[in-house]
Amino acid sequence: MSAPNGSPDAGSSRSTIGILVTDNRRRGAEVQAERTAEGLERLGWDVEFRSLASSPQPTVEARPLTTMQRNGLGRFDLALVAPTRRFLQRHSDGVVLAWGSLSVRYVAAAAVALRHRPRLGYVSIGSPLAWLSGRRAIAQYRLMARRYDFIIAVSQHSKRELVDAIGIPSSKVAVILSGVPERFLTLPRQERHGPIRVLFVGSLSVEKDPIAAVTAFGIATDEADLQLTIVGDGPLIEATEAAVAARDLGEHVEFVGSVADIEPHLVWADTLLLTSRTEGLPGVVIEAAAAGLPAVVYDVGAVSEIVEHGTSGIVVHDRTVESAAQALVMLADDSGLRRRLGERARAIAGERFLIESAVGETDQLLRDQLV
Repeated sequence: MSAPNGSPDAGSSRSTIGILVTDNRRRGAEVQAERTAEGLERLGWDVEFRSLASSPQPTVEARPLTTMQRNGLGRFDLALVAPTRRFLQRHSDGVVLAWGSLSVRYVAAAAVALRHRPRLGYVSIGSPLAWLSGRRAIAQYRLMARRYDFIIAVSQHSKRELVDAIGIPSSKVAVILSGVPERFLTLPRQERHGPIRVLFVGSLSVEKDPIAAVTAFGIATDEADLQLTIVGDGPLIEATEAAVAARDLGEHVEFVGSVADIEPHLVWADTLLLTSRTEGLPGVVIEAAAAGLPAVVYDVGAVSEIVEHGTSGIVVHDRTVESAAQALVMLADDSGLRRRLGERARAIAGERFLIESAVGETDQLLRDQLV
């Protein structure tokens, strides 16, 4: 099939790219990978979007390479190397892009001893130093990174860690900010009467710390009329429900589980709350900004590259539930402040964080790799 004008190989066979995510749960990194895959396909790439494992939760359009479930991806499993190697071989004349820490490891292992392999890249979605403990782990990561021809960091913060702390050459790392579809910029905002609606979105896991969110929300309800919706599922679901019960917040908190479409929840909410212990460039904060939501966010990872403290949201620099609660009360008490912060958040998203820009930069980087 011929590629359209402006695509990787106009007038000849389309260049191929394989994009591999860890599993096909509909979470921030996987959604970003899916949006990138769709955008590259529109630009003429022959895209194969796959995952190592599958999930029963709402999913992205990544067909699993195996029948393994996500909870089976604990320790490194040699059984996954062979299907990953076949995935690489299908794109031997193109590019393979590993998205996330587990897929990065399997692609690196599968590339060993391949006589003819594709150009290899990976997307560093989080903060590498958050899960690399000690010099040995950093040295092993550095060795693994040598198998890759290029690395995409989703934030300047991530690139600094890769270059300064891990020792990867700066020339090997390109920063391409995550993005959202332009339609998020037109999601409606309206003033409402009644409780201020707080939204928490994320895996109910230690890293996202939903219990801190519930605790901060509970403290804030002593001074403000608030409602909290928790979107997501995970291993801390029971502990999070227990935290709600312990503060007698049942009438003020709703659990909706994992969802396929976040947009109705962004329209519903008045503010986003993020209490993560570690982050990269969180997609939900970008989505909330594009929807005109001011966010209360812990100062982790690259969140300050999205949220301008006091201008488009509130960055909780000391990362305490007390300070997060104070920020929620301040927003609840001042509709004008919520509106001003939301308008600036939406402007920032429109200027810096659109998927069309991210796809265009990725397209150029991939074409440069195939020259």
